Amino acid sequence: MKKPILAKIQWGILGLILVFLFSILSSFEAVNARGQFGGGRGSVRGGSGGGGRSGSINRGGGGNFGNRSNNQGSRQINRGERQTNRSTNQDNRSSTRTQRQDTRSTNRSTNQDNRSSTRTQRQDTRSTNQDNRSTNRTERQDTRSTNQDNRSTNRTERQDTRSTNQDNRSTNRTERQDTRSTNQDNRSTNRTERQDTRSTNRTERQENRTQQQQNRQDNRTTRNENRQETRQDRIDNREDIINERWDNFDDWYGWNNWNDWDDWAQANFWFNVGYSLLTLPAYYSTIKVSGTDYYYADGVYFEPQGNQYVVVSAPVGASITTLPKGYVAVYAKDDPVPYYYHGGTFYEEGNNGYVVVEPPVGVVVPFLPKGYTTVQVGNTTYYEYGGVRYEAYYSGGDLIYVVAGS
Repeated sequence: MKKPILAKIQWGILGLILVFLFSILSSFEAVNARGQFGGGRGSVRGGSGGGGRSGSINRGGGGNFGNRSNNQGSRQINRGERQTNRSTNQDNRSSTRTQRQDTRSTNRSTNQDNRSSTRTQRQDTRSTNQDNRSTNRTERQDTRSTNQDNRSTNRTERQDTRSTNQDNRSTNRTERQDTRSTNQDNRSTNRTERQDTRSTNRTERQENRTQQQQNRQDNRTTRNENRQETRQDRIDNREDIINERWDNFDDWYGWNNWNDWDDWAQANFWFNVGYSLLTLPAYYSTIKVSGTDYYYADGVYFEPQGNQYVVVSAPVGASITTLPKGYVAVYAKDDPVPYYYHGGTFYEEGNNGYVVVEPPVGVVVPFLPKGYTTVQVGNTTYYEYGGVRYEAYYSGGDLIYVVAGS
């Protein structure tokens, strides 16, 4: 397509060059011809009028003719260029028209191919859809037929199951009724037996309770009589021992007559801390200290715990009118005021009797009650009883105990 256009352009340019050269040659020929014609006229006029004017006329006439000839050449050149341009434009329009026709033809062919392809695709799709619809229709028909068969089978099975269940329920109902009737009979029989057994047991328990109450009452009476007799025997024995040992009290008042705790305890009514009694001694007295009631008998203090009476340490602040038998006067170093020691308890003389006090450090006692504990502090062994700590020493071959603190 490009080669014919270039060839046309080359031929057009060549044509323009030829036209231009032809116009120039034509201009020169015309100038020469008119110069000759003017010279003749000038020579004629010069012959009659003079030779000098003849020359001027020749020059003037030749110049005008040359300008006219140049204008004609220019017009011819312009006309040739316009013809060349017109021919080129016609060629360009023809080429553009050809291109448009080719493009239109190509587009038309492409569109036709596309439409044909699309039509073929639509036809294929339609055919495929038809096949699919036919397949789906067949499958739905098969499924519907299968579902109908299944429903028919299920209906038959349900009917059979319902019939079986009805038979089973009827059988179970009959069995339950029989079982209920049997259970009712059994419960009635068991109830009667339980009532008979309960009545028999109640009668036996009542008889046993009456017998046990009678036995307990008899045992209680016997125990009380035994305790009373035993208590009276102990009191009588203690009184005999105390009276026997205190008959010659003035002869053995000093410490040397007390060999150890056992001698002192045998000579005095005494129970260790923690010992419990079911009943109090017959000659006890009640002492109130800081709102708490204590029971006192011969230097021993009791506190109620449940249905028993437990021996406790003497409460500080408790006051008694007379000192218990068997007390010992003890002293602190460099202190002439005596303290009265009895079974681990220290008394100090007060306005209305004797008051339980905490002993000062340094008080010396001849022995400790049984039930004391030992405490090791470093290399020193301490003895504790009733909340008081003691340290043991030897004095003249005798073992004594010095209060080391509370």
